[in-house]
Amino acid sequence: MRIWTLLLLLCPMAPLDAAEIRGNTMGSPYQVKWHGEAAAIDPEQLQHQVHQRLAQLNHTFSHFQPQSELSRFNRSAQGGEVSTALLEVVHRANTLHQHTEGTLDITVAPLVSLWGFGPDGAITTPPSAEAIAEARTKTGMEKLTLGPQRLEKSHPDLTLNLGAIAKGYAVDQLAELLEARGVPNYLINVGGEMRLKGRNPQGNLWRIGIEQPGSKGQQSMLTVAPGDAAVATSGDYRQYFRHQGKHYTHIIDPTLGAPIQSQVISATVIHPYCLEADGYATAAMVMGAERALAMAEHLGLAMMLIEVEDGQWQLHRSRAFKQLTSRDPPGL
Repeated sequence: MRIWTLLLLLCPMAPLDAAEIRGNTMGSPYQVKWHGEAAAIDPEQLQHQVHQRLAQLNHTFSHFQPQSELSRFNRSAQGGEVSTALLEVVHRANTLHQHTEGTLDITVAPLVSLWGFGPDGAITTPPSAEAIAEARTKTGMEKLTLGPQRLEKSHPDLTLNLGAIAKGYAVDQLAELLEARGVPNYLINVGGEMRLKGRNPQGNLWRIGIEQPGSKGQQSMLTVAPGDAAVATSGDYRQYFRHQGKHYTHIIDPTLGAPIQSQVISATVIHPYCLEADGYATAAMVMGAERALAMAEHLGLAMMLIEVEDGQWQLHRSRAFKQLTSRDPPGL
């Protein structure tokens, strides 16, 4: 996702074979930590490779860069041949769309922009019902045809926004890079979306703190040790605007053409791949607690939701999430 919603619980001391690089990409900071037999990899060399890969992905998926592949596709009237990376992400987004009852919808770009969260800039007043209705005519996954090497549009103004899954895909790509180098233990964090393998430098499972909403990244709600997995959290408390006392978040409900109305303020998903964790977490925010938990149980997803009821936080966890946290070592 687009926000820092996970806290890494760093240990005060690290052995000499541990290495770490940091930087910025897609408007967010990134962090890669690794250690073990492959720790002898030159950090500067790896940072160069990481930077190149992230720059390439940003040039593919950014809807803010006018010359990105996605922006050029969005400007086209019919679509056409696209890169393998863009096609893969759209295919996986289409699968998520089906698994989430249509709540994860990458065609909501016109609505995202209309509500002030796209490349056209912020707004301070909600758009009119007429403007929303007009934007909705330009959305819908059924207007997008996926071919072997092509993406075709049936509406010339159909545009895509991959903000809900692009950072998750970037995390997965960095994991592939480290896997190819034989790194046995690593932690990757791109804008709060994470993927872990092995153990931390002290020999324990990597521990992740799920941010307490409204703490600005300073406090954890709880900690988990997910093992070899990806973790993504979506929340409605970082990107939003207020008008006449009402809160309008950046997460759009495609059925309403407007920001979500559910009481869920944070959704965390643990999954083998970060793109899917990212997408399911966003969908859970749209679906609300009851539907999201039903989806999680049906798909066997490890999911945790924070819901506000009568001004109080309510914690909801799927069975898979409970089982995972029940296996955490003492002291987590």
